[in-house]
Amino acid sequence: MKKLACSDMGIEDCEFIAKGNNEEEVIQRMMMHHKTHHPDEMQDMSEEEMKESMKDKIENE
Repeated sequence: MKKLACSDMGIEDCEFIAKGNNEEEVIQRMMMHHKTHHPDEMQDMSEEEMKESMKDKIENE
C-alpha cells in the first residue's frame, strides 16, 4: 500500500490521507480530494505539476 497525506501537500489543517495499491491510485484520490476540498490551493499549478509534486511525496505504508 502507498499513501499520501494532505498535510504533506502543504495543507497543515487537513487530516485526509489518500491510500492505494500504487502511485496512480493515490494520486487519483488526492486529486479528487484537492478539487473538492482545496480548489484554491490548485489555482497556481497545472494538473501535471500537481501530479509530479505528489509523486515525490508518496510513501509506503
